[in-house]
Amino acid sequence: MIFLWFILGILLPTVTGWLLLRVLEGKTSVLLLPERIAISWLLGSTVTLALSFAANVTVGIPFSQIGFLVAWLAPTMLAFEEVSRRKISLFAEPVSVPQFPKSSKFVYVGLGILILWTIVKVGFGSVILATTPPYYDDNFSNWNLRGKVYLSEQKYLLHLPTEEPGAEPSGINGYPPLVPLEKTWLGSMNG
Repeated sequence: MIFLWFILGILLPTVTGWLLLRVLEGKTSVLLLPERIAISWLLGSTVTLALSFAANVTVGIPFSQIGFLVAWLAPTMLAFEEVSRRKISLFAEPVSVPQFPKSSKFVYVGLGILILWTIVKVGFGSVILATTPPYYDDNFSNWNLRGKVYLSEQKYLLHLPTEEPGAEPSGINGYPPLVPLEKTWLGSMNG
């Protein structure tokens, strides 16, 4: 059941992002399907979680399943209304890109070097990311724990609770809230 809620938690912001992208593109589609899916999830998550954060801080709407769904529904309905009003197709094929003229050998060598360098950088970064345990203080204390605190308290807190009563809160509190809010959103979808 947890996987169903996870898929739903990823799918809802993706739908919002898809609609917002179609509004931004207008009647001319320029993105391919894999690009559209990735950017839709990123854009939809950012917009809905930023609205959830703003609604919590200003009006006091809690970080609960209902609170997140209200913040998701607002941009989704506005984007859907704009898509309907402008008669934009939701599943338009991207326009074809004109062929570029032949380039010199120097351009192809330079492009090849840049592509090879990018592959090396992404490869080494992936190896480091895959082989390093994720329980560093930054990951655990500042992202995962904040998401749990937001979910249990259902509000944005500048300081995490301390273990000792009366102790001053410590740590860095200037982290952006959207990463732990994504964890809070997915946790609230699971119940």
